[in-house]
Amino acid sequence: MAAADRVDEVVGLRLAVVVVGEQGDALVLVADGLQRRPDAVVALHLGTFPADGLVFTSSTGTPIRRTRFGEVWRDAVKWAGAPHGTGFHALRHFYASLLIRHGESVKTVQARLGHASAAETLDTYSHLWPDSNDRTRVAVDAVLLADSARTEEVVP
Repeated sequence: MAAADRVDEVVGLRLAVVVVGEQGDALVLVADGLQRRPDAVVALHLGTFPADGLVFTSSTGTPIRRTRFGEVWRDAVKWAGAPHGTGFHALRHFYASLLIRHGESVKTVQARLGHASAAETLDTYSHLWPDSNDRTRVAVDAVLLADSARTEEVVP
């Protein structure tokens, strides 16, 4: 489970991908060969609602339906003070935008979001990466400003 999971991936998460740590206290989710530690909420949930197959179930142990998930999500949005209408999928876009803002490559963002190709990632998020014009303008400005400062020091 990652920040970029889709609703169906979250409600369909099975215990087969959950591994108990060596000490028996740390849960580790394994997906795509990566190990991720779930937050305390997931550990608490599993402690409160033990499940044989699915990690997230209803109080009767049945799979959570999308409609029920939506109700719980809307309550969580309200409780968190997020804008009304904030959808679960917005977390995915927020996660992607953070990765991009902090300089991650297209391939890294593609892998984290589970996109089939880098083209899919670029089709959706290319507007968030700085373009070549921005980078070249900054590079030229940095060089010219540095040269200008040196020139001013030499000129009597």
